[in-house]
Amino acid sequence: MAHFAELKQKKDPSGFTEDLHWVVERVIVVDNKHVSADEALDGENWCSTFFGGGTWKQTSYNSSFRKMYAGIGHIYDQAKNKFLIQQPFASWSLDSNDDWQAPVTTQLTQQIKKLVGMKKIKNGLQKIQKKIIIIGTHQVYLGCPHRRTLNAKY
Repeated sequence: MAHFAELKQKKDPSGFTEDLHWVVERVIVVDNKHVSADEALDGENWCSTFFGGGTWKQTSYNSSFRKMYAGIGHIYDQAKNKFLIQQPFASWSLDSNDDWQAPVTTQLTQQIKKLVGMKKIKNGLQKIQKKIIIIGTHQVYLGCPHRRTLNAKY
């Protein structure tokens, strides 16, 4: 089965700019008999004809092309031919892998690496490695897969 995302051109949904973006409205599944190959135009044309118009792009359920599987609200970047998540904060920028990165100073990054090292926290009987999300200038949130967070200020 092939998956296709319907795109609508809208003002930056994050609200950080006035730029126009192709935003994913919905994702559908199409029988492979309507698609000759991955990223082939015949599948996009079939979707447009069947649904009475619109702009369609094929998306990969296993992320084998166009970076990631499209989700509602994701952005399609025509120049890069990739689906991306919306910019989370105005100060964040895309890295060389087209992932959003927070503006973190080198000094703070080094401090975090030193503090975390190879420490582990215990969650029941299972030990997990700490996951770090930088929220503010000196606040580090250490979280576990169950979304419980411990606030550590350094």
